[in-house]
Amino acid sequence: MVTVSDVKQYHFCKAIPWINYVLGYREPLTFSMEEGKKVSYEEVVKLLNLTLPVKYDVCLSYNGLSGCVDILAGDKRYTVVEVKAFKRGNFSHFRYQLLAYAYLVRKRLGIVEKAILVMDGKKVLDIEPTEEHYRYIENIVKKIEEIVNNERLPAVNVEKCGFCQYRRVCPVSAWS
Repeated sequence: MVTVSDVKQYHFCKAIPWINYVLGYREPLTFSMEEGKKVSYEEVVKLLNLTLPVKYDVCLSYNGLSGCVDILAGDKRYTVVEVKAFKRGNFSHFRYQLLAYAYLVRKRLGIVEKAILVMDGKKVLDIEPTEEHYRYIENIVKKIEEIVNNERLPAVNVEKCGFCQYRRVCPVSAWS
């Protein structure tokens, strides 16, 4: 089963899901991940003035995709929130992670009115997911499944290798 984290990693570098599934390597817990566990979801709920009820760490799966939403607010019409401890310069891969969570909520629970990304205590992205977004996520899940079921490493963007936690295990990284 493909995870929402795989969707995020795929958008950073297509080789990462392959490394995880084919080589069996998992990224070690990073400082950012550790700090993320310390973020108060209750403070984020207040910051965003979210509709009750609010649930935390809601785990869902559908059609080969699984993941746990940080914050889910509402009843029948939902707001999905992904929380990151730190702001990054480029966070486009988190956009796809957020849309993948919205996809799971839409398919399992109901309409998603908003998908919000919070970084360093600030709202940095607010999306109204569409059926086009959901179709895109379904296609990406299929692409990831193809990658992880293939013996060959997919093409990589070597410009990102210097910033990648996987550079020491990636077969094509200049840092290997």
